[in-house]
Amino acid sequence: FIDYVATYHRSKAMILVVLPLSFVLRNVLYWRDWAYTTFFTSAAGHADRVKRVSAVVSARAKLPDGSPQKKPMCTARAPWQNLSTRFSEYKSKSLQVFVGDFRNILSLDEKKGIVSIEPLVEVGQITRWLLPRGYMLATTLEIDEATVGGLSMAVGMTTASHKYGLLQETVTEYEMVMGDGKVLRVTKESYPDLFHALPWSHGSLGFLVGLKLRVVPVKP
Repeated sequence: FIDYVATYHRSKAMILVVLPLSFVLRNVLYWRDWAYTTFFTSAAGHADRVKRVSAVVSARAKLPDGSPQKKPMCTARAPWQNLSTRFSEYKSKSLQVFVGDFRNILSLDEKKGIVSIEPLVEVGQITRWLLPRGYMLATTLEIDEATVGGLSMAVGMTTASHKYGLLQETVTEYEMVMGDGKVLRVTKESYPDLFHALPWSHGSLGFLVGLKLRVVPVKP
């Protein structure tokens, strides 16, 4: 029945079902993110969150090779929240590291034109925060729910990319927790090979816990 309705009455299904549910879901997620960053996390706690992830990864690295507890690692983020076609079975066989509270905007350096954020900050969130201050990300996607961290590790492309490049080309620094638990601030100067390898890596080289991106001034 669902297949029949979706095939032969697609417009009615979109108007009566999909659009209302999308509207409700978007507002629920908006208020969830607001509550999360208002009551449960803060920019001041960024260092502690990074230490927590580093401790989990370091403990795993110290396990002997061949240990059944030494599983591949991945984030604990639910697969349905990702803009990905990858199946979710791999997560059940992996050590899932919680990074769900990395949702904060850390700082804005207007002199350098750089904003510092955590990876789960969404495009809509950072846009709403920057616009009143007279800025936007140099590369801003038209998808509010996409996370800036995910776009920096994949293919963040938009209509302004002909001028500013892919989103990853506006990143000036990645803060990474590597497979041994070490925390690295990766720039062109400090770790050039890793800096150029992280884009397109889709998070396979470490856990992204922070990044800095270029912003551009905009008119009201």
